[in-house]
Amino acid sequence: MRFLLFIWLFPACCFAQNMQTDWQKMPGRAGDQTISQVIEATNGNLVAVGQTTSSTAGGSDGWLLVSDHSTGQVLFEKRFGGKKDDVLYSVAQTFEGNFLLAGATASQGKGKTDGWLLLVNDRGDILRETVQGTPGRDEYRFVLLQPDGSVLLAGQSNDGDTGDVWLSKMRNDSLQWEKNLGSAEFNNLSGLVSTPDGGLVFCGNTGKKAENGDGNIYLAKADAKGKLLWKKFFGEKGWEEALALITTRDGGFAMAGLNNPKGPGDPDGWLLKANRDGTRQWDKSFGGKNPDLFQALVQTPDGGFLLAGATQSQRSGARFSDAWLVQTTPGGDLEWEQPQGSDKDDVFTAAILLHNGSVVLAGKYDGNSTWLLRCSDVYHAANALAGIRDAVSVKVSEAALHTADGTLTPGQQSYVSFVITNTTDLDLPDLRVSVDNKSGSGDIIAWNTNYYGAIAKAGTLEARIPVKGSTELEGGEQTMSFTITAGNKTLQSFDKSFTLRKPRPATLIIADHQFSGSGSSDQVTLKVSIENTGDSTSRAAEVVFGCPAGYSAKTASTSPMGLIPAHSRRDVRFVFEKNAGNTANSAAISCKVREANRDKVAKNLTYQEGNSSMISKGPILVWTDPAPHETGSNKVRKTDDHIEVKMTVVSPKPVNTKNIKVKVNGVEMDGSKFNEEDLSAPRQEESRFIYTYKNKIPLQQGNNHVEVVVDDVVSDALEVEFAPERANLYVLSIGPTHEDLQYTTRDAIDFARAFQGQGGEGKLFNEVFVTELTTPEKTDLTGIKQAMYDLAYQWDDHQIKQSDMLIVFISSHGKIADNRFKILQTGYNPKYERLAVDYKTDILEVLNNINCKKLIFLDACHSGGAKEGFGGVSKAVVDLAKTQPGFSTLTSCGSTEKSYEDKAWSNGAFTEALLDAFSGKSCTDANGAFSADTDGDHILRLGELYDFLRRRVPDMVKSAIPNAPTGQTPFMPESQLDKNLPVYLVRGEK
Repeated sequence: MRFLLFIWLFPACCFAQNMQTDWQKMPGRAGDQTISQVIEATNGNLVAVGQTTSSTAGGSDGWLLVSDHSTGQVLFEKRFGGKKDDVLYSVAQTFEGNFLLAGATASQGKGKTDGWLLLVNDRGDILRETVQGTPGRDEYRFVLLQPDGSVLLAGQSNDGDTGDVWLSKMRNDSLQWEKNLGSAEFNNLSGLVSTPDGGLVFCGNTGKKAENGDGNIYLAKADAKGKLLWKKFFGEKGWEEALALITTRDGGFAMAGLNNPKGPGDPDGWLLKANRDGTRQWDKSFGGKNPDLFQALVQTPDGGFLLAGATQSQRSGARFSDAWLVQTTPGGDLEWEQPQGSDKDDVFTAAILLHNGSVVLAGKYDGNSTWLLRCSDVYHAANALAGIRDAVSVKVSEAALHTADGTLTPGQQSYVSFVITNTTDLDLPDLRVSVDNKSGSGDIIAWNTNYYGAIAKAGTLEARIPVKGSTELEGGEQTMSFTITAGNKTLQSFDKSFTLRKPRPATLIIADHQFSGSGSSDQVTLKVSIENTGDSTSRAAEVVFGCPAGYSAKTASTSPMGLIPAHSRRDVRFVFEKNAGNTANSAAISCKVREANRDKVAKNLTYQEGNSSMISKGPILVWTDPAPHETGSNKVRKTDDHIEVKMTVVSPKPVNTKNIKVKVNGVEMDGSKFNEEDLSAPRQEESRFIYTYKNKIPLQQGNNHVEVVVDDVVSDALEVEFAPERANLYVLSIGPTHEDLQYTTRDAIDFARAFQGQGGEGKLFNEVFVTELTTPEKTDLTGIKQAMYDLAYQWDDHQIKQSDMLIVFISSHGKIADNRFKILQTGYNPKYERLAVDYKTDILEVLNNINCKKLIFLDACHSGGAKEGFGGVSKAVVDLAKTQPGFSTLTSCGSTEKSYEDKAWSNGAFTEALLDAFSGKSCTDANGAFSADTDGDHILRLGELYDFLRRRVPDMVKSAIPNAPTGQTPFMPESQLDKNLPVYLVRGEK
């Protein structure tokens, strides 16, 4: 059986009858890291910040740690800083899916330390850095993102000499305002929250000039511009400290910390509740004879408070503190308390409530180890989810893409937002929004699952989904599908189409013109509107006019316009007059637009006396997207099952959609069933009506002859060939040799051979390329690393394409070394445990730039057929094309389990179950017969495979190894489970 040489240095904890530990981790190196704050991003990742002294350029660095909420597995960590001490105290997520990190830096700036603000992307890469401060000591302690996208920062400035609390507001990298408050009333800042009116409330300890002197607590509110509105002071003659602040469901505030109203002696943990005006409603003390304190708190779903900190009153004569949890009722009465820890000092310093009602805690364990864990109240969670069975739907506003022009360009980050209103008569827990790109392209990259927690009855929530345009984005429209769920209950689904476009260079056109007589002379004024339709500012531009014989210019023939910004217009005027003796009644005025001394547009503008212009008697139809007049061809090839078209319609009379018909291969389309047409409001130019007509037209496989008919006028034909792009499959199967494992090599061989026949006509994949690494020379450290780089090279060489799929299978030992997950290669020597395959750096990071669908099957301890005809496979091929790029990792067991092998299978249990699924084998357990292909379409999808493995593997292990020390249940993080992803064409037994 497979083993992982990793032992928890602390016991599994159970905080109360209904509270259980889901997982606990010790990231980083002991004594080197400290976590100041942790938040849950809307994609479910845990984002923690603090400081580290490990592997820095000097002093301490700011530390960013990102983990998976479902397992606690570290996804990545980053260090920021220079040669001196730098620290991060606070983190906030932006609407676009980036993160703001706030703290203090001594490595740059003009003071002892300066306020430090970083904007990083979801991989921790710095996008922007801002340093603010005075010659003294400055620091940002908190950062908050406001509903309008602005950023509130709070901390201390200039050693407190100009005020005890430093508040500022920024938008992008521009400072909007800053204030210094306190004047020796506020000694420090320990909590900050925003209020619905745009203001902010903060707390901390009092200074010498406060109402009752220092040693007390203050709570204060400032408005949206930093003006102090009110301040409140709390405390007795003894000593009090505020260490945490939250807003409460009733609109008030709760503070946690410590107090000792009797003066010298050991303090107790303290909880104080205030209303929205800052007036104390009640306060409670908790603890025993020795020092106790709270450093974090959350309001639990039942309205009570969960407080976290440290206690030395856990037992008589205790020399060290234990981490301490206290649960109260909504009124602050004790429900239960639980000390937890080791033989040295332990403490909880941060706590957050996750989307599903569970709690994540951060702190220190055993005196110096960073500690991160998640625990859940199973009873309350079950009750909360029970009520949603009767929830029918929610009300959803129109979804909007937040860009300047409502379109998305390559590499552009933005977000889609809509408001969800709970119209049911109960609270909805665990609200989520899932996103799927229905257009069969990766041009829009979105967070697939977005977590928003609970929404109260009659309450509203604005969902903001980060999106990004692919760097290889193509123009057109794409449709995104949004599904809103609470727990496992689907509440509503809707589709939204978004316009994508590539940035256009500055392009000058003659957008409009108008002739007007003077009324008192023969002079005529020509007004011409020049428009820059591009996405960048033009170079210096000018318009040159010319008159025909018989007419004379009365103003300068050249009109400079300077630089014309993107998507803007400039008007120029030219005055001319008819010469004496000229009997003509019309004139062609030449108009030439020049940019940087080069001709860009030239056009003759015809003046007709009496203001009459000749136009066609019927409508004029011009394709503009696709645009044959620009490309020189009316033939288009599409791999999507539709085409989005745009046409300009110029008509002497008004037009509506009833006048417009679409024909494909000579057959008029049923608009109510097929068309997604849109006709703009008309722009009137003289006596002409100009429209933009858009439509989304479904295509048949093969050739499509597309025509538009307006009032019996037929457009030029657009020839569209629809040929679905079929994905290739690349399989890398790795099975190192180990003396204590019999079947790792066999696992890799059998897995690889299972995919040999999965390519070709009538199959899921166009071609399948299989690589086996099973010999000792190919499965040593160098061989495995080279195989990963070979895949990366194939991507860089354009052999692997975005539409393809990559599967990596690994059967080996797994081990934690230096707090990192390792795969043990052939010839691994425990004496050199660092010389092993690092799963993160050697596999994930090397393959990360391969922008296709990536699926990893990991069989290691602690790794955490179509119906007859082409139709079924064709649909599966389209489904493959629609999947988002990214990693999905399916592990053979949970993080605390072992993976087993047995001679009865001649494979590992995980691999044997995979082969059962691929063969279509019908299996039986205590609940009856089952197989992987549950819908019988012979297309094995990832959701079906996952459900089958989680049922099949535990039953196999239980039957073959009844005394196994652990169970074995395959696992995949929920955020990576793309249930509809086609994986295998089953043609085996049924």
